[in-house]
Amino acid sequence: MRGRKCRGGVDILREGKHNRRKAERLWPKTKLEIHHQLFKERCREVGKLLIRSKRTYYSDKIVECGNGQNCLFRIANNLMGHKGEIILSICSSDEHLANRFSDFFMRKITTIRDDINSHKSPISDAVVMSADIKFEGQPLTKLPLKTRYVILS
Repeated sequence: MRGRKCRGGVDILREGKHNRRKAERLWPKTKLEIHHQLFKERCREVGKLLIRSKRTYYSDKIVECGNGQNCLFRIANNLMGHKGEIILSICSSDEHLANRFSDFFMRKITTIRDDINSHKSPISDAVVMSADIKFEGQPLTKLPLKTRYVILS
């Protein structure tokens, strides 16, 4: 394999894949073990070249980013397979989108409440918790102002 390198090792990688395909076609024709071993060796070479090529490519990209964190996060997300897709669906109006959002969460709350109600035991239905008792006193509409001295004493 020649030592040419252009655009991050693309030519070297292309040549390695070409040699691997040649060995892959030769092996079934001859059915010789030496050609099978040659094919496996070419596969290993291409794997190493691919890893080296990716390493060089991403190293160059990281160097290009410098101290730009947004750029680095974009590269990391790309490496991990996260796509920069729009999460919200496209709607004709903001009001329609807000209503769809509201409907989704209302259904979710209803589902959770129904699930909780279906799992209640007969004992818990009979016992009313103090927090569930309806308040029947006077509502507090205004708090009296207190000074710092009154609060601390």
